[in-house]
Amino acid sequence: MVANLGSGRGAAVQKLCPNLKGCKCSKDKGGGSCVLEAQCKGWKVFPTPENYPEGLDCMYVDSPALEKLSKEEKEKGIQAIPASMRRLDLSGSRLKELPESGFGHLKELRVLNLEFNMLEVLPEKTFHGLSHLKVIWLTGNHYQKDEPEYKKMKAAGNNLKELHPGQFKTCIGLQILLMHHNKLVTLPATIFEDQKKLRVVKMLDNPFKPKILKTDDAFKELLSSKVLHQLDINKDSGDSLEDEWEKAKSYLSDDFSPGAPAPKKKKKGKAKPEL
Repeated sequence: MVANLGSGRGAAVQKLCPNLKGCKCSKDKGGGSCVLEAQCKGWKVFPTPENYPEGLDCMYVDSPALEKLSKEEKEKGIQAIPASMRRLDLSGSRLKELPESGFGHLKELRVLNLEFNMLEVLPEKTFHGLSHLKVIWLTGNHYQKDEPEYKKMKAAGNNLKELHPGQFKTCIGLQILLMHHNKLVTLPATIFEDQKKLRVVKMLDNPFKPKILKTDDAFKELLSSKVLHQLDINKDSGDSLEDEWEKAKSYLSDDFSPGAPAPKKKKKGKAKPEL
């Protein structure tokens, strides 16, 4: 349960992460949930290592100004993120590029969100060493044209054009990979050779040439193992597994089931007439 900060919320938040500017922090029980979580906005630079509180394991960063940092500053900033991190959300950071050194020092990382970072390429070793990584969000712009923020989010969306054959090497714990709405034209045949637990892959809305099929070599071993249950190429079939984890508060656990995600329960009531 999140700590009750009551009327002294400001002081309590400051006490949890006194040197982490622009951040509000809260505590939870751990396990499949966070222990110490930081919600951060308005960063113009990444914090230095000494400013992170001990035990910080979840961080959400919404700071578009980080786009202006040099390549060296971005690398130094990412390397400063504490090794205790289990969930890292940089989806509001507009980084444009990721360092060659990648996120490999975050050995405890289970969930990584890199949406809306204007990414076009990924260094080959971006995720190498992340054996516990369970979920990767690399989605492009998923906002619809009728949504108020569509133009802004489209400009910030990822447009990944290619993946290295060893892009997910050593990510043996990966269960969900979201890469829809990008600009991918090919998919290396060996890209998933280390993934024995991959249950959900979303690749729809990518201009593959030739058109990608579920019979492609990249998916052959995954599908024959009967672990991959959701392969979205032409349409989005939903987020059943994510919803299941959210409800059970097990996003950060290392539990694994080879079974299909639980189907959503239909709401009771009169069926709507077909149009």
